[in-house]
Amino acid sequence: YFPIKDRIVTGTYLIAGALMGKEVVLEQTDSRYLLPLIEKLSASGSVIKTENRRIWVKRGAVKRAIKRTETQPYPGFPTDLQPQFTVYLSLCKGSSVLVENLFENRFNYTSQLQKMGADITVKDRVCIVKGVKKLTPAQVEAKDLRGGAALILASLCAEGNSEVLSAYHVDRGYESIETDLQGLGAKIKRLKN
Repeated sequence: YFPIKDRIVTGTYLIAGALMGKEVVLEQTDSRYLLPLIEKLSASGSVIKTENRRIWVKRGAVKRAIKRTETQPYPGFPTDLQPQFTVYLSLCKGSSVLVENLFENRFNYTSQLQKMGADITVKDRVCIVKGVKKLTPAQVEAKDLRGGAALILASLCAEGNSEVLSAYHVDRGYESIETDLQGLGAKIKRLKN
């Protein structure tokens, strides 16, 4: 028996790979636990291969919007990947709809993404994301764990320097996220408080 890697952390790094353009290989993981995310990323144009406890991901030439994504209990699309996936969709061509079925106020990070130029409209449990060509750097604030991870991914996509305040929220779910992202080629560092 091999214990699996945290599927939300793995999913976050899959999304990072799909955003950044370089091929990313995630080792010692099981793609079966991430099928809803893999299906959505593939449908939008990302290139993903799975084999024997490995997942390869690379940004495709064109990123297409996904008509509708609904969060569901496992094995459905994870609510804990919805913020990171919203960042991905914000850079896809066309309009996407995300429906949050599990947690109220899960979209509280979207106002921070709007500061970076994301075109997002939220009404109750529905988020409409219209793709933009690029995100712009900004100072944003993490209000929770998964929203903070999403803001870090958005900052990696923005041309220029961004600052994510209250990033300590992210530490509850990721062990040294900045070191892992540096391994993917990101220019990221943690500032002392």
